[in-house]
Amino acid sequence: MKNTQRGNRLFALLFCLILGTNSLQAQFGFSLPQGEESVEIPYQNFNNLIVLEVTLKNKVTVNLILDTSIEHTILTEKAVGDFLNFRYARKVKLGQSDDQIFYGHVAIDAQMSLSDSVKTAEMSSILVLETDYLNLAGVAGSKVHGLIGYDIFKSFVVEVDQGKSVIRLHKPESFQPTKGYQEFPMQVVERKPFITTEIVFESWEKRKMNFMIKTG
Repeated sequence: MKNTQRGNRLFALLFCLILGTNSLQAQFGFSLPQGEESVEIPYQNFNNLIVLEVTLKNKVTVNLILDTSIEHTILTEKAVGDFLNFRYARKVKLGQSDDQIFYGHVAIDAQMSLSDSVKTAEMSSILVLETDYLNLAGVAGSKVHGLIGYDIFKSFVVEVDQGKSVIRLHKPESFQPTKGYQEFPMQVVERKPFITTEIVFESWEKRKMNFMIKTG
């Protein structure tokens, strides 16, 4: 993670999580147009949450919270997936609360676009909830339709500019940090980023602890 100031406060959150894929991930994530080294994507700020407009199958645009802890893109409104005639490969049990069981459906043809040029392959997978038990609108204070994370972070160095309300997606092999950035070691555990820092308690006891870097 790197941090700098330039006039208005500029907070740059830089991740390069280039890992393998699994059964819920498409073979290819987002990609930049040929010849482009970086691209700038605007975002909205809902209760200090980064919310991106993501277009599904070039037809419907939804608001998704950018969250570093999210392994699979999640759509909370199944009506949207049904309208787009998503191909559901299977139904999965996600959890249970009292007598209520929560299910999701794995859609395998959910192409996503962050702009006209930043897209995934047509056969991209997302998890569609059968019922919206997350209540993200209540958390964000505005209408949101799901969460996105690893599908973006696995492919790019991601820079978050709070002053301009944009994220910049950089190709990892061509990214050059500007003067003033500071690097911190980071571990990726189950596709989630962690840093280790030392905590000093009131008793002056020192202990190293792991903390998740979380934007959502």
